[in-house]
Amino acid sequence: MKTTVVLFLILLFSITSQAQDLELDVYVIPTSVIGDPILFNVNVKNKGEEVVQGVEVQIELKSGLEFSSVSPKDSDYNPDTGIWKIGEVVPNKGKILGVIAKYAKKDDAILIAEISASGSKDPDSTPGNGVDTNGNGILINDKGDEDDGDAAQNGPYN
Repeated sequence: MKTTVVLFLILLFSITSQAQDLELDVYVIPTSVIGDPILFNVNVKNKGEEVVQGVEVQIELKSGLEFSSVSPKDSDYNPDTGIWKIGEVVPNKGKILGVIAKYAKKDDAILIAEISASGSKDPDSTPGNGVDTNGNGILINDKGDEDDGDAAQNGPYN
């Protein structure tokens, strides 16, 4: 009986223990004036217990935005490919990339970001499988989607 209980506890711990658990959120500081800059913050957090290597994020600016710059300037972000190479994310910490874009037009002023690569298996998401993982057409703050992608929108404004 004692052996069975110990084995059960070990099995339970191994099922509930998460070696790594990456989560991505996008936030926006909006503007209502065409031509003004917009700041999008792309946040990647490791809610797991181990360091994750090889983390990359795919960032897409839709047609209502024009890329300007990123902050910090020394981030490994390639505006031609939209790939932000983060590298390592330690447990209970995160990385933030500020993406500054020009508000070019009212329609489609959306930034979409998704973890596209990771050196470890994530228990509740799959890198590179899209942001709308439940197929309901909602990209922005959809709690039904996997937690490794998100989007934010400027507007719409009248």
